[in-house]
Amino acid sequence: MANGMSSDWIDRLRDSVDIVDVVGDYVSLRPKGHRHWACCPFHNEKTPSFEVDSRSQMFYCFGCHKGGNVFNFVMEMEHMEFMDAARLLADRVNFEIPEMVHIKSLHYTADNGTDFTVGMIDQAQFCGGGETSLQNIFFNPNIPTEECFISPKRGEAEGIVYATKPLSYQGQLIENFSIRFHEGKAVEVHAEKGEELLKTMISMDEGAAYLGECALVPQASPIAQSGILFYNTLFDENAACHLALGMGFADTIQDFHNKTLDECRALGVNDSMIHEDFMIGCDSMNIDAVCADGRVVSIFRGGNWAF
Repeated sequence: MANGMSSDWIDRLRDSVDIVDVVGDYVSLRPKGHRHWACCPFHNEKTPSFEVDSRSQMFYCFGCHKGGNVFNFVMEMEHMEFMDAARLLADRVNFEIPEMVHIKSLHYTADNGTDFTVGMIDQAQFCGGGETSLQNIFFNPNIPTEECFISPKRGEAEGIVYATKPLSYQGQLIENFSIRFHEGKAVEVHAEKGEELLKTMISMDEGAAYLGECALVPQASPIAQSGILFYNTLFDENAACHLALGMGFADTIQDFHNKTLDECRALGVNDSMIHEDFMIGCDSMNIDAVCADGRVVSIFRGGNWAF
């Protein structure tokens, strides 16, 4: 299930909402210039240590150290996921919510030969940025983060993808490689350098040859625009669309906190001892969503969001 909320839409919504007004609905704020102070709503205190800055549109508590933007505040206060917080804020300011798109599969094509289709889990949703843990702690898994990601359905992947950046694995580089999928599984790999290592990687266990993640990252991202190849996945994955072989993420399943891990696996989330991202994004990449109602919706055109 794709939420239909592009990064541009989210930015425009954030610019339309004043965090001071939003926080002021929950606590009594005392202004001191562009800063507003209150007792923190997230922990008990007698002396105000909770600050809301009207200039930066951010909040921070010097006591419990929780902080973030208006989305983070609503997520914490209402114990809700990002999409629900965005809808609440959009309703607040009468901001039009994009049409929901029920994605059954994504089709990737590019001038380098990539022609690949991957199935989606009906109960899955795209995630990005921060998350709230099962202990109700908001956190950012990766910094920086530019990706919008989802766990695809195990067993549903057909076609070939060509990597656009080297993959650093176990201290060695795998370069200029391709992977062909059939019935969800990587069945053929080629690489100019490190081919045997790539074959070893996808045979680590039963799930290593299946996909655990599909991530959308525009070529216009700051990391991509820097032109720097970091040879480090946590940085390079923010420069290009990528896939990951191996373990999928149970927390991309809606209402996952009320499901067991086995139930998430049964829905199609892959299991493996590995999770290895490899970059496939490029300036010619197009991605189309095939929807449950038969529509085909453009997601990426020329390496960037089509919205």
